[in-house]
Parts: sequence; C-alpha cells; structure tokens
Amino acid sequence: MPFELVLLSGAAHLLTAAFAYASHTAVVLFDSSPTVAAIDSPFLRWDAFHFAHIADHGYVYEHEWAFFPGVPSVLRILSSSSGSDQLSFLFHALALLPVSMFSALTLYELSLLVLGSPKLAQLATLLSLLPSSPITLRLAPSPEGWYTCAAYRGMLHCARKEWLRAALWFMIAGSFRSNGITLAGFILWGMAVEPFLLRKKISLPNLCKSIPLVGMVFAPFIYHHLSAYLAFCLSADASAPEWCSRTIPSIYGYVQAKYWNVGLFKYWTLQQLPNFILPAPVLLILFSFSFWYLRNLYPGRRAVERRPPSASSLNFLTLELIPHVIHTCFMGVALLVASHTQIALRLAASMPTIYWAAAWLHCHEPTHSLARLWVWWSFLWGSISIILWTAFLPPA
Repeated sequence: MPFELVLLSGAAHLLTAAFAYASHTAVVLFDSSPTVAAIDSPFLRWDAFHFAHIADHGYVYEHEWAFFPGVPSVLRILSSSSGSDQLSFLFHALALLPVSMFSALTLYELSLLVLGSPKLAQLATLLSLLPSSPITLRLAPSPEGWYTCAAYRGMLHCARKEWLRAALWFMIAGSFRSNGITLAGFILWGMAVEPFLLRKKISLPNLCKSIPLVGMVFAPFIYHHLSAYLAFCLSADASAPEWCSRTIPSIYGYVQAKYWNVGLFKYWTLQQLPNFILPAPVLLILFSFSFWYLRNLYPGRRAVERRPPSASSLNFLTLELIPHVIHTCFMGVALLVASHTQIALRLAASMPTIYWAAAWLHCHEPTHSLARLWVWWSFLWGSISIILWTAFLPPA
C-alpha cells in the first residue's frame, strides 16, 4: 500500500501542475508585471520573486532577510546545473515531485508509528493529497515543500528515537523556514521531558546529549542572524541600523515588523478579517482535535480499557501524539495572534496533525458529516487557491 500512496502523491503533483498551467492560460493576471518565460510563469508569484532575486544576487535589500536561504540555495544549484536562471524554476518544480512522493511515504510511516494502525496511516496519507495550499507545496519556488518533507523526516526519526538523524533533518527544515526552530521541541520532549514524566526524575546524560542536538536545529537560525549582524552592524560604510543596538539584535523580527507589520495582535484589524476567515477551517480542525485529545487523553485511555479497542478512541489517544499536539497548539496560537494568519494555509501541511485530525473526523462517530465537508472544502479551496495564485491574487 505505501507504494500505491507514493504513486498517488506523484499523480496529485502532476495534476496540480496541469491545473496551474491551464489556469495560467485562462486567467488574466491581476498584476501583469511578471513577464517571464511561459513555462515558468505559473510558479513565479508573491514571495517567489524574493527568492529568485536572492538566488541571483544574494541578500541585497534589508527586507530580503525575512526569507531564509534554503530555497535560494536550491535555485542557485539548479541554475548552475542547467545554465539558465529561467529553467531553474521549472527544474525546481520538477525536483519537488520526488520530494512530494518522499513526504507521502514519510507521513505514512510516521502515522503508522504514532497511530498504530495501517488503515489510519493510509487514510491520513490519502487526505494529505488535498493540501490547503497545493501550489506552494508542490510547484512554486517556496519553502513549504522542502520544509514539510524535512520536518516529517525529523518527526519520524524522533518517533524511532534516532535523535541525531532527527536533528539533521530538523536543521535542514530550519534552513528553509524560521519556525524550524520550534521542531527542537520534539527532541527535547523525547530526550528530556518524556523520560522525566515516566520516571519522575531528570536524566542528566539525556539532557546533556540533547543540548548539542537542539543547537544543531537552531544553527540555521543563528547563522542567518549572525550573517546579517556581520553585514549590517559591523560595516564601516554606513551607520548601523536600529536593530543592531537592541538587546537581541534580530534582523528577522525587525524586518517582519517594519515591512510586514508582524507583531502581537497587529493583524487583528477589521480590514484583515478575510485573512482570518480563509484559514478558519484549518485552524478550527487543528484546535478542535487538539482540545479533544488533551481533554480525553487519560480518562479516554482508562475508558478504552473497559471496551474493545476502536479506531475512534485508542488510536487517537496514544502518548506518541503528545509532542505533536503541543507543537500544533503553539503554532496555531502563534499564527492566530502574531502572524499573517492566512499563512496557516501554507504551514498546515507541515504539521501531520492536520491529516490525523481529518482522519479522526472520519473515524469519530459524531463528526462523520464534518469529515465529508472537510474533504470537499480541501478540494474546492485547493483548486481555488491555484487559480488565485496564477492570477496573482491574494492570499499570498
């Protein structure tokens, strides 16, 4: 069955590409400025232009430091291999095909370990074929596809207690997105928190081993900031910018606040209401499942012992889910109160909880109708999002 799931993932990738090209030929651009080769054109929208510029010229402008170097590095490698900057975007989309297939296989393996059911692992993987932002996940020069794959691999190795491999994959994820640092929580949970909860004492050897591994996960984030500090704060050519004198000189936080108005509750304005409504289904399913899990975990396990195990109870109340639910709650709250909330549509795929929650809707008796509604919404919104992307319309 994993082989069939991988093939289906590849087919979904190709269908997304076909629909994107069809949409590109049929829809008039809202912003007609991106005149590029026709074969690349459906991919180059929004942040993709920033990544392309960084790949060609490095970090030239201050606002570009909001974007991590993972995607520009990949584009640079593809450009040098193909001998063409234009073709690098097409090759990037092609490179994401095996990445998508590998992600599907990894999600199946991770779901099998966490949920303990081949049937549920298969269902969750099938549901992942309908992501809420298919074009950024599968085609565009964006970090989502790479980040999701690396995050899944790291989570899988954490589930297997292969901590060094997990840290390496999380480090790769962190080179694509700043929120990769939150993945260090899986290592800390498995090596320090979980043993403490089970044995009621801190394991100093495990704690000491976890420190360099967490450092590995933070390394891309630290390197990015250190590079900016050396470029801006130690330069003799011009006066140092404001953020250099802060207690924590973070260029990332500075440019996010200055150019994108990111900050606690800054997005909570009436004109941004549509950007809360659009990702509402994603946030609702994540928070609903997390709340149900945390409320029922221990009482639910005791209740399950008095009746035969069922997919609607035991499989969704495993202890292996705890770090995933904690990570989901943290990311969900951050997206809701301190981010451009619509990016939840992009980031949701990197949290396997979204697909486990969807599988839970299918297997949980009171939510069967909601499960069908989720599938229809995923399909319809995924299709609409591709049209909006190719027309250069929000949400970005």
